[in-house]
Amino acid sequence: MNINFYLGRTRSGTPMHFTGMDNPHICLTGRSGCGKSYFLRQLLLQAVEQGALGLVFDYSGDFRRFVPSPGLPFRRVDITSPEFTINPFLSGDGLDVELGVQQLLHQLHGVFRMGSRATLALRQAAQQYLASNPNPPTLEGLCDLLRHTRAPSQGLLSAREPLELLASLLHCGNQPIGLELNHPGLVVLDFARVVDGSMRTFLVELTLRAVWTQRTTARESAACPVVVALDECQNISWSEQSMAVRILREGRKFDLAGWFSTQWIDKKAEHALGQAALQAHFRPEDRDISRLARSIGRDGPEEAALYRQLLHGLNVGQFLWPRPNGRAVVVNVDP
Repeated sequence: MNINFYLGRTRSGTPMHFTGMDNPHICLTGRSGCGKSYFLRQLLLQAVEQGALGLVFDYSGDFRRFVPSPGLPFRRVDITSPEFTINPFLSGDGLDVELGVQQLLHQLHGVFRMGSRATLALRQAAQQYLASNPNPPTLEGLCDLLRHTRAPSQGLLSAREPLELLASLLHCGNQPIGLELNHPGLVVLDFARVVDGSMRTFLVELTLRAVWTQRTTARESAACPVVVALDECQNISWSEQSMAVRILREGRKFDLAGWFSTQWIDKKAEHALGQAALQAHFRPEDRDISRLARSIGRDGPEEAALYRQLLHGLNVGQFLWPRPNGRAVVVNVDP
C-alpha cells in the first residue's frame, strides 16, 4: 500500500508526512471530542484519492452525516438492507463451509450465551442442512429446516431464536460479502438499524470476516488497496481469534489495512494495536496519561515524564506522534 499521507504540521510549522508501504495499519487514540474522527476522515479521503477503497464500519453513527468531496466515488450501505448481502457460511478460510459453520456457532454462542446442548443441536442441524448441498447455503434455509423439524429437542428450540434473529438482519448471497472490493472509493457500512450492542459487535465481526475471505480468496484479481476503518473500536473483540487482530497481523500480505480509532486500549488490544506503524495519540483521559506516557517513553522515566507533559498539553486537533526513527512530535491537524 504505497500511499503517502499528509498528517499536519508541527508547532514550528514543519509539514509531517507518513508512508505506510510496508505496514499500512493505523491506530488513533484519545478521548471523545479530541479530533480523532475528523483526522480519520482526512486520512480516508487521502487514501481514496490515491486509489484505495475505504470501507468504514459506522456502528457508532459518527459518519452518518458525512459527505465527501464532490466527484469522489461514495456509497452508504445499510447492512440490514436486502441490497447488501453477507454469507457467514462462506466466511471460513478457502470458503470451507464446515469451518464457516464452526465459526458462526462459536460467535453465536458468545453473543447469546447458548448452552452446549443448543450449540450441539444447531451444529448437527447445520450439517444436515449442508449435506443437502444448497446453492448457496443461507441462514434462512437453515431456519426453514429448523422450523420443519419434527419433535425438535429442547436444545434445538433454544437455538432457533438467535438464528431467526440473525436471519432477519442479514441477507445471504453467493459470495462472502456483496461488495466490490476492487474499485477505489468510499463505502460507509451503516449499522444504525441494529440496536443491540452485542449483536452489533457480532455483525461487525462477521462482516470483517467476510471482507477478509473475499479479499484473500480473490488475491489474484485485487486491483486496489482496501482500508477497513473502525471508529470508536474499543468495544469490538480483541481476542487472538478476532478478525481485527488477524488483519493487523496478516493483512499487509493482501493489501488490506486496518485503521482503528479508540478512546482507550485494554491489555488485549494493546499488543495488537502496537503493530500499527502510525500511532497518533490525541488527548487521553487524565487517568490514562501516565500509562500511555510509559508505553511511548520506553527509554526510561525521564523520557516518559517528557511525554506525560506533552500529552497533558494537547489541545483539540493535536496529537502526539511517536515516530519510528526519532522522538515523538506534536502534530497539529489542519482544519
